[in-house]
Amino acid sequence: MTDGKDFSEIEKKAILFKKGKVVNALDIYRPTEFQEAFFLAMEKNEILEVLLAGGNRSGKSVCASVAMASILLNKPVTFRDGSKHYMRPKRWRSEPMKIWLVGMNWDHIGKTFHRLLFKPGLFRVIRDQQTGKWRSWDPSRPGEAEQQHNTQPSPPLLRFEDVEGGESGFAWEDKKANQFKAFEMANDKTRIESFPSTADSPPMGDPVNIIWIDEAIANGQWYSELLVRLIDLRGRLLWTAYPSTAPSAEMSAIEERALDQSGKTDQTSYHFVLDGSKNPFTAGSFRNRIMGTMNEDELAARDRGVSNNDRWRMYPRFSKFVHRAYGLDDSKDDAIGRILRNGVPANWTRYLILDPGTANPGVLFVAIPPPHLGDFIVPYDELYLHYTSAEPLAQAIAGKLGITPKHNGDVIEELIADFRACRQTPAGFAGTIGQNYERYFEKYGIKSRRHGSRFTPGSDDPYPRIMRVQGTMNLRHDGTTRLRILGCPHLVKQLERARWEADAKKQPIDKPAQHQQIDISTCLEYFVSRDDCGYFAPPPQAPKGAPDHRSVISGFQKQLGIAPKGNSSNSIVCGIS
Repeated sequence: MTDGKDFSEIEKKAILFKKGKVVNALDIYRPTEFQEAFFLAMEKNEILEVLLAGGNRSGKSVCASVAMASILLNKPVTFRDGSKHYMRPKRWRSEPMKIWLVGMNWDHIGKTFHRLLFKPGLFRVIRDQQTGKWRSWDPSRPGEAEQQHNTQPSPPLLRFEDVEGGESGFAWEDKKANQFKAFEMANDKTRIESFPSTADSPPMGDPVNIIWIDEAIANGQWYSELLVRLIDLRGRLLWTAYPSTAPSAEMSAIEERALDQSGKTDQTSYHFVLDGSKNPFTAGSFRNRIMGTMNEDELAARDRGVSNNDRWRMYPRFSKFVHRAYGLDDSKDDAIGRILRNGVPANWTRYLILDPGTANPGVLFVAIPPPHLGDFIVPYDELYLHYTSAEPLAQAIAGKLGITPKHNGDVIEELIADFRACRQTPAGFAGTIGQNYERYFEKYGIKSRRHGSRFTPGSDDPYPRIMRVQGTMNLRHDGTTRLRILGCPHLVKQLERARWEADAKKQPIDKPAQHQQIDISTCLEYFVSRDDCGYFAPPPQAPKGAPDHRSVISGFQKQLGIAPKGNSSNSIVCGIS
């Protein structure tokens, strides 16, 4: 197929000939200087995830497509200085691979993936005036912007003869709409499969080398499932995304991981943002006039490739540098900071808050200091054990509290829990979730001063809870905040990342977004939602061996055949009666 007879007119114009052979688009592509960092990251041997974000016409799709073509053709990307960079790790260059392409739906797969890989005109090419060879046109080069009339469309990155069996080698969902389900490369039998993200979970199958997600995914829970598919082959995931005005919790998590790992030798997560206003191919007065018609949020997303996250954050005032127990310089500590450098004192009132479940059960420990030290809430410890049932979680809590056969452990004033979850009775359970937890709390000696091993409910109305937590973050006239966090890394991350839900117009609404991991921050909400969780002076210690007054009363009630009449506190109690 080197004479161009089987191509449409636009494809004929895009095909470049050199000694009777079609010039490969990958051979003549040259990334701009601000795009090279992305390719250098993709070249690394051990990476896990790369998020390539960018505004409209920023070049992100071109960069990702070229990187994928380099992987599929097993050829390098050439930089402007002539250096060559393989996107395919050396360990995979001599064997077939399995690659997944994930789009929002089948229409996206046909109109985007097929166009990027198999259609001409992905970029413009020009004949170099010095070498006479074809290369990608770069208007940032001196004098080249005026030469656009001498450019022509690039050939496609992949041609049908690169596919095993040619055009008949495709498995189609809808051939007329270019919606391909799978194909294999002719050079090494590498298999490419495409999937829409509208299903409940990714398809099962063999291990995968590389996954490319383009733009948004219909179900955010797909992301963690896709990562699992990469474990066996030490694979990698590339996500190209336009940062819509509604930010993604999954994308935000990648950004956080990339930021945490930045500059480290073992970095595996990367985040790049391509600024459309700096793209030499589209920058200019005409683009500026179009961007000038947009509001601030839309301009940030479409032009600079970023989202205004503060509008979407449930806790925009939260800062780990402001709301920590103490700072880096101990000479600037206030009274609370000086105390907390040595841990939480024994005479402070302590609370335990539970968000039950098996996927991500969370436990938060909160302390309240005596009033003479000021009005503060101090989360000081946490447990976040994935896929853990009630008994092992109770064992872990007992360990945190220092409970042993000879020691009662830390004194807990009250046990608070998610009331809605506690009332549920899962299939196969003899009682409610709350009763199940209370049973194991009693078994391992976890109890509160007020209600023993029984729970007090937190509010099940999210918005008022969230507003109360926001109130604890306000800066007071003395420069302090009511919330002071000691450690608790999961709580800190969740307060930073918690997002509001989006409505049909992609605007934030007063409801937490779905599919977020905010179990620990929700525990803080449950605590703050209650009005009876303040400081209570510890009771005087009874002489060693003296009977507890509750056990004495209980003994009399049993002798008289009188059932306990409930609790002396005004608190509402859920669970075992």
